[in-house]
Amino acid sequence: MAALILNLPAELIMIKIMTYSQDMPSYDYDAPVSEAGWAKVKYKALRDKFKKQVTYVVPEITVAIPVITILLIKLTSTYDLATIKATIKPVNSIQPLTFEDLNYGYGYILYGKKFTQPLNGKLTRKGLRDYATVYVNCERVGVLNRYNKCY
Repeated sequence: MAALILNLPAELIMIKIMTYSQDMPSYDYDAPVSEAGWAKVKYKALRDKFKKQVTYVVPEITVAIPVITILLIKLTSTYDLATIKATIKPVNSIQPLTFEDLNYGYGYILYGKKFTQPLNGKLTRKGLRDYATVYVNCERVGVLNRYNKCY
């Protein structure tokens, strides 16, 4: 995930923010096994096909692990991005850097750019791999989203 903040610093900055959460799962929904490890119809069809190709006994599919109910969790605190930004040394670059450029495997990157004059047009980011929230003067103005093909 990335948040694009406009009109904040004097130059383009990138701040790496470590986190283990994500807004959009990267799981392959067409996979033969669900994210929970359950055999799906596709798995069973592939298994039946493979069973015909081997001479040994193929073990039975394990029983699906049951789902549990988790009670409502109320989040009661927040952490302001400006506070995070003030505590981390930025990476300066003319162009936004990717997670790979920053040797960063997961989490969030805060991009910022201060413009010296008003701009018109549509903000696009070719090669977006996930999700970006766009803010102008700390106000959310848009979302770029690979999953919804909203660039």
